[in-house]
Amino acid sequence: MVADIMMPVMTGYAMVDEMRQQGLRTPVIFLSAKDQTKDVVEGLEVGGDDYLIKPFKLEELIARIRAALRRARDTSRDLIWQDIRLDKDTRGAKRAGQELYLSATEFLLLEQFLTRPGEILSKKLLLQRVWADDGYRDENIVELYVNYLRKKTEVHGLHRVIQTVRGRGYVLADADPEP
Repeated sequence: MVADIMMPVMTGYAMVDEMRQQGLRTPVIFLSAKDQTKDVVEGLEVGGDDYLIKPFKLEELIARIRAALRRARDTSRDLIWQDIRLDKDTRGAKRAGQELYLSATEFLLLEQFLTRPGEILSKKLLLQRVWADDGYRDENIVELYVNYLRKKTEVHGLHRVIQTVRGRGYVLADADPEP
């Protein structure tokens, strides 16, 4: 993503900060006429991957975009949302630094939530993606495994992050979603 710092509704800093808080890891290059060191530092501190000061040469922007995409591909395959981390290489998971001992199915289910935070996932979709459902499984299996996963992610009094959206499915979110 290429973002300016001075945008009409919210600053580029605020936008990227919000993205990072939501767990979005899209590479971001800031473009700005703001050329003070403090501006560059702020852009990188809120989660920007690069900062290019205007005016600039198009070739340089293209090279920086390519480099950001290359770095994004080369990074670990961890999925992170708030205090939850899922390592796709080792098939390990942690919440608030504590190891989560997940079954293979629980791991796949958590992976679905972490790749789509804030998105409501229907039982049917989860059946297809986690169980490669052929149409013969009962949707109650999803409820059962969501409950297993909740117990493991809420251990030691941690708050619930897998919310139920009545009649629609489940969502990875901090609080109960609005109806």
